[in-house]
Amino acid sequence: MRIAPHIVVKFGPDVEEAEALLMEYVDDRCPQVRAPKLLGMLADTRLAYIFMSFVEGETLEAVWTGLSPRQKGHLRDHLDVMLTDLHQQRPPEGALLGTLAPPHVCKDARRWIRKAENIENEATFNLFLLRDPLPNIASTYLQWLRSRMRDDHRIVLSHGDLHPKNILVQVEGESACISGLIDWEMGGWYPEYWDALKALNLRATNDESDWWLYMPKQLDAFTAEIALDGIVERTITGL
Repeated sequence: MRIAPHIVVKFGPDVEEAEALLMEYVDDRCPQVRAPKLLGMLADTRLAYIFMSFVEGETLEAVWTGLSPRQKGHLRDHLDVMLTDLHQQRPPEGALLGTLAPPHVCKDARRWIRKAENIENEATFNLFLLRDPLPNIASTYLQWLRSRMRDDHRIVLSHGDLHPKNILVQVEGESACISGLIDWEMGGWYPEYWDALKALNLRATNDESDWWLYMPKQLDAFTAEIALDGIVERTITGL
């Protein structure tokens, strides 16, 4: 909610301190990443409030179909610069995966959001991804699927929800730039393919958008991981 010309507040029972801490970290450590600046946070027994700077622009989802190939290319390249900066960040020695703030929660959004705490490495993270499969999934099938999953990706800082609705852009003539990445509640320390996976997790076979054809290099290098996660998705949700 915009409460002043340059101030926005995000509030609700599910708003978490971890999102505010991540925004503060990004502002301090990632100069190429355009994101709202944290102005403060309040919480009571029912609701939490994150105050942040207002970011000008429209969502990429709203303007994409009206953009020219050249404008789309500008946005792809700009997003790649920002993600390169973000993914250069490494967790401190011994840090847990997931949110930067305790209890360090990993979040996996599919048909619902699954959560897990105390994830020490990618091997444990992979077990979390395969947790609670459909009742008709054989244990030997799960063992085979787990054996296909890598445990050696770099752990990097991730936005966690790079859908076009969370990318704000400004368009002037034939130029276009990203004015901000918003909604950081799904972000934290994750395997390096995570942003690529979550940027595509709402893609459907009948989706006519060509957003998928303009993935920046930081998101376009994990074809095998994305394909394998399609099998994980069916194992967990049946879709």
